[in-house]
Amino acid sequence: MYNQRQLQHDKLLRISSEDRQPGQSNTDFTVVLNNSSYVQDVRSVVVKSVSFTNVFDNIFSDGGDPALETTRANNVFSLRVNGLPAIIDVPIQTAFYNANQLATALTDAINAAIFPVTCDVTVSPGPNAKFNFTVAGGTIQFLQRRDPVTGALQNRMASQVGINADSAFVAGLYIPEYLPALQGIQEVYICSPELAEQHTIASSRQGEIIPVLINIGIDSPFGAEVLYESNDQDLTIVNYSMAKQLTQISIQLCTRTGRVLDTQQNAVTLILQVLK
Repeated sequence: MYNQRQLQHDKLLRISSEDRQPGQSNTDFTVVLNNSSYVQDVRSVVVKSVSFTNVFDNIFSDGGDPALETTRANNVFSLRVNGLPAIIDVPIQTAFYNANQLATALTDAINAAIFPVTCDVTVSPGPNAKFNFTVAGGTIQFLQRRDPVTGALQNRMASQVGINADSAFVAGLYIPEYLPALQGIQEVYICSPELAEQHTIASSRQGEIIPVLINIGIDSPFGAEVLYESNDQDLTIVNYSMAKQLTQISIQLCTRTGRVLDTQQNAVTLILQVLK
């Protein structure tokens, strides 16, 4: 049973994935609370702090509905070769990549898919580095990959490497117009059916509606701790129309489309102020 770590003076409640139920993950878990008057007849909660580690992939598969633009998948690179109409989709393994690592992965995956045409992907030097695609043995058209009917983006790998429009068929060197965007996840939604009441997001998981407790911007680099602390109660307070009896609290870390993130072996911790 969860041992409530409460500071009576401040009436704080610590919720951590370290206390999750067996078989659950650090980003999708439930904590069972003791039957204490401290968590009964709760009128409001205030999110005082949230902490977790930024180990989120910047190249990932999502599984959303491309026609509704709920997908944020960006792990498939699309192209055509030698003037042919057939689209070749080249999947890239999900991971966190820097520009040079992604260039190497793209080179290997593209060349395996389009032989005997070749494409050598490199990164230009300097602070405004761009991806360089050198095509030999034929021509390649680099695609943004939009749905032909709705125009919705079906995969976002092109924009990750600076391609914001379909190219012509290219032989030789092709340099996209824009800089790459490999920052990764920029915002995380902390979701909880027990604690959140008014704010929701529409999940990519079969239209599921997810209750959002708070959303947090991420400016910590990959591998670093993300620590959100609130000094303004009005911004993070959740008021309930009827008093709540909290026997358990479920927490998910999601993207805006409801995709559950993965902090691997790193715990997620929330500090809540309970108001009665």
